[in-house]
Amino acid sequence: MGNEFAALDSSLSTGDSTLTVERSGATITLKQDGVTKASKNTSVSFDFTHLSFNQQFTSSILGLNGHIRTAKLSVAGTEELNIDFSNATHGASSFTCSTGQTVSINKSGNDPATIVRRNFLRFDGSSDSLVGVFNESNTTGGYFFASFSVNGDSGESSGRIFNMKSSEDAAGYNSGRAFLWSLRESMTDNLAYYWSNSFRGVHTGKFDEANGVILHEVKAVDGNQFSKVNNADLKSTTLNLQQLSSEDFYIAQNPQGSGSPAIDLEALYLFDHTLTDSNATKVRDYLNAKSSIY
Repeated sequence: MGNEFAALDSSLSTGDSTLTVERSGATITLKQDGVTKASKNTSVSFDFTHLSFNQQFTSSILGLNGHIRTAKLSVAGTEELNIDFSNATHGASSFTCSTGQTVSINKSGNDPATIVRRNFLRFDGSSDSLVGVFNESNTTGGYFFASFSVNGDSGESSGRIFNMKSSEDAAGYNSGRAFLWSLRESMTDNLAYYWSNSFRGVHTGKFDEANGVILHEVKAVDGNQFSKVNNADLKSTTLNLQQLSSEDFYIAQNPQGSGSPAIDLEALYLFDHTLTDSNATKVRDYLNAKSSIY
């Protein structure tokens, strides 16, 4: 309150809680779940014209370590502000508050603010990736699901979501023994799968941040491959995959350490066998339901 501060009578407890700041005359009181934590009588006059949070107007004040779910302001018993910050989607730049107004989120600068309501693993498009080895060689292909969203222009050409290759090939993702389940088609906004030096099953415009969270589904067994995005836009091929032999896998890069996309990966499933339509529907429905939880 101006240059006046009040120490807490006791520490704030961690976890979800309701914090209220109340003014009565010249006295300000801070409460957590109805319990008074601090109070201050101040001579500072009150003529508010702006609301602010998390560092106010100077970087010398520590920012909030946590998250705000709702914010309300009442003056003389009349509610003047009521915001529910959960009413937004992954990467949202605006949302509608409970009283109907559109709230815009600052997305300028090096650390743009967005609201994200899901668990995910973020890859920065530069140096983040995961690599590993299967328990045994994948010679049959299988069935693949990936739920992810694209950030910005997503980084490098042909950004890989998930690919597998033979351990005998130093960088042999172009060989017939490898399979790239999900990737960007060069510097386009297209999503595809890739085998034997060619993009296959191309989905036009699906690799774009404007699409939000998408579900890429690929079936790839010998003689029968197809790909869908959000259970639509079916693309298919009839490739001969009998030479598949992959032991190594790569998430968000290729075997040469490049092809790194800027994405938020929410789920990735690979079955080393084909799925019945019924089982594929169960997996798809589960992932769709999971992505709607926040």
